Amino acid sequence: MHLTNQLAASAAMLTMALGAQALAQTTPQTQGGAQAETQALEFNDDKLRAFVNAALEVEAVHRDFAAQAEDAEGDEELQNIAEEANQSIMQTIEGAEGITMDEYVAISEAAKTDEDLVRRIALLLRESTGEPSGG
Repeated sequence: MHLTNQLAASAAMLTMALGAQALAQTTPQTQGGAQAETQALEFNDDKLRAFVNAALEVEAVHRDFAAQAEDAEGDEELQNIAEEANQSIMQTIEGAEGITMDEYVAISEAAKTDEDLVRRIALLLRESTGEPSGG
């Protein structure tokens, strides 16, 4: 049972990372030191809750477009679906309450290297989805 929870959390984190990666490719970076800067940031629980809520919405969008991509006929249609998905993900994050696009991307980037941040996000994810948080 705990393994299932861990796998679900890992899958959700992967989806969040993929969403942020797609956004990073479409969002211009303002400075080369952005990665080092995000590692030094400290995110409060309210901001992380907003991130988790937005990430869950992004995951739902991702699932919808993944189903469409499976039915795509050819590379051009697949590319169109990917572009539409990226746009929809960006709109989802921009419309999310309590977090900006920059903050979403910053948290996603920081989570790539900050294990404590990943644990905090996973805990909030479990709380948000109603799963028990026992270890």
